[in-house]
Amino acid sequence: MQINFSKGFSLVELIIVIAITTVLLGVITYSYRTANNNLALSSAAQEVAIAIRQAQTYAISVKEYAPNSGQFDYAYGIFFSPSFNPNYIIFADKDVDGVFSLGDGCGTVSTECVELFTLRNNVNITGVCNASTCYSSGSRDLTVIFKRPNPNATLRLYASGIVTNPSTGKIVLTSPQGTTVAVTIQSTGQVLVQ
Repeated sequence: MQINFSKGFSLVELIIVIAITTVLLGVITYSYRTANNNLALSSAAQEVAIAIRQAQTYAISVKEYAPNSGQFDYAYGIFFSPSFNPNYIIFADKDVDGVFSLGDGCGTVSTECVELFTLRNNVNITGVCNASTCYSSGSRDLTVIFKRPNPNATLRLYASGIVTNPSTGKIVLTSPQGTTVAVTIQSTGQVLVQ
């Protein structure tokens, strides 16, 4: 009786198939991670843009500050600061100073905070900018105020002890992998995700 070894796969053929499969899985895994990172960053940027629009809507639609408060004339704004990561806040400017004051935290009548938002997926605010300069270190924040009946925005940029009122403000968001996206707001009230 003679044994025929010509049927089936050789060891070399199996090693080649395993190598090709490993390379393909590596490419797919890397592509998935990159796509997931981009999706998380894009989602965070869209959420920030929607929150800016929400503050604008509160201001121009005559939102009552608290139920039965009778307070309809507050300006509403949104506050961003890399030192407050991963949070940002919609607030009512109760003391009419154009600056967010935390007070006793969110959700109480004694504070300006209306709603606290938290960025998800480890996305952080890493910079606030005017049209030409981004401030990525030191004390810095960007406040955007909307006052009824005008949908235009008043921007207040605080960076390194200097307060300016730029016509354009940017919030730079960064993913854990280092990819960035900017949410830009114009003094005309236009919001862009770039």
